[in-house]
Amino acid sequence: MTGNNRKTILLTGATGFLGSNLLKCFLENDFEVIVLKRSFSNTWRIDDYLKTVKVYNIDRVPLSSPFEENKINYVVHTATNYGRKGEKITQILLHNLFFSLELLELSAFFNTDTFFNTDTLQYKFLTSYTLSKKQFVEWGKNFADTGEIKLLILS
Repeated sequence: MTGNNRKTILLTGATGFLGSNLLKCFLENDFEVIVLKRSFSNTWRIDDYLKTVKVYNIDRVPLSSPFEENKINYVVHTATNYGRKGEKITQILLHNLFFSLELLELSAFFNTDTFFNTDTLQYKFLTSYTLSKKQFVEWGKNFADTGEIKLLILS
């Protein structure tokens, strides 16, 4: 893909393991990449690539900014809050559910999901992380049913 035919991917979670590997793959395959991150994110995994991508610090600009300023063809959302650092449940929900829903409202949306989906699990046995991810999947399906967006869940 060259010139005007290049497709643009908005990538969340680029500083994490999965996101950083996807970033490298997207760049190797000639995609333009826009990275959403926090201004205080540790970028050691992607330092060599930061000069080749557009970066938005989402704690400093509205989430709508990258969508208003760029033609985004795909959104790949790998950012998540596992609750490993003692975050409150509200913080996990704000990140995994509400942030994801806001992305969904702004775009045709692709989601990577780490929740193993079995209908035999009861909610009381799920951690806050997996519960928030499962709830997002249900909301995402609800949005997709309107026909206004396309949702791909990669489990």
